[in-house]
Amino acid sequence: MYIGYVVYYFTRSSFKVLDLFFIKEGILTKESHGFILASAGLAYAISKFLSGILTDLTSPSILMALGLFISGSINIFMADQSNFDAFFLFWTINGLAQGLGWPPVANMLTKWYITKERGSWWGFWSTSHNLGEFLMPLIVVMFANNWKMGLYVPGFLAIITSVFLLNRLRSSPKDAGLKEIKDSEASSDFMKKEGSFYETLIKYVFSNRYIWFLILSSSLIYFVR
Repeated sequence: MYIGYVVYYFTRSSFKVLDLFFIKEGILTKESHGFILASAGLAYAISKFLSGILTDLTSPSILMALGLFISGSINIFMADQSNFDAFFLFWTINGLAQGLGWPPVANMLTKWYITKERGSWWGFWSTSHNLGEFLMPLIVVMFANNWKMGLYVPGFLAIITSVFLLNRLRSSPKDAGLKEIKDSEASSDFMKKEGSFYETLIKYVFSNRYIWFLILSSSLIYFVR
């Protein structure tokens, strides 16, 4: 999960850190570059929510690998483009693919660790964001005279890593042939609520005030980040 999400950040940050190259070569303006990033951010938000539902209904490990494969492919396709329309289309699709990363991890962390362990392991896993953002600009600097390599390298790394995840990542201890974590059943309580999936979503997610408090606080944190 850690390695996979580091590489997710490679393919998420690549276009962002290449802005000076695009502007210097007259491929994009500051405004058009910002518009593309904003569109991808919105696509990422929508995808994150929908993939959260998919994660509850399917295999988290496969979803995570699939998202990384698509994102890597998009980075490679982007390297052969040089106009606003293509960049806008592909990077918005990349935002949708990026949404397949975080929800599966949240699901798997809950299944692999008992309640009293989750804070420590979740905190450790969260440093994958920072490591990815730290390494990506260094990768771009290595190819300072060729912005295309700033997309090719993360793209190929992502595709290779997606195959690795598909081969090695397991959604739960049971999938790895191990005993289930004793209190991991709490993670599936949502699926055991009475009523249809849609009714459960409305009652326990959209009508949950604590979720809305978390949304507000997280949004404000991102403003200053």
